[in-house]
Amino acid sequence: SVWIGAISGIDPHQDLRWWQDLVYGPYCHGDNKPLYELMGKIMWRTAKKDVLHQINIPEQTEELEWLHFSPVEEHFYRRQHSECSQDFIDKLSKMNSLDIPLDTLDRQTITSMILGPLLRLRQACSHPQAVRGQFLTATKATMSMEELLESLIKKHSPSVRKH
Repeated sequence: SVWIGAISGIDPHQDLRWWQDLVYGPYCHGDNKPLYELMGKIMWRTAKKDVLHQINIPEQTEELEWLHFSPVEEHFYRRQHSECSQDFIDKLSKMNSLDIPLDTLDRQTITSMILGPLLRLRQACSHPQAVRGQFLTATKATMSMEELLESLIKKHSPSVRKH
């Protein structure tokens, strides 16, 4: 095409036979090598590893910090895990086969059957109050962790509940 000619200095319209005999013809017959070699000389793709020293990206590091939950927090997260796991197992049991490759499933099936049950866990990792439908507050303001813990204690304390 014209842009290849402009970049490479080769005008395929001026020497159509050259183009057809050496590049286009072999390509049409399954030999991609001449086209790839030509394109490799005029097109450029930079991999991160080739320019890493130029872009000053700091090395990746990993930092682990073990959390220690209060009894109420531990109960909350264990319960979330248990409920989400059971929801996932329930949805998985409705599938015809467990040998279905993920890439054969449509997006809605993946979202509803696989990712959906994990949503509450992902929300809880951000903030326990983010778990949809879990907490109803008079004000829709975000509670601090202390306020949330108090709310959980009141909600689950037998002496506070009205029967």
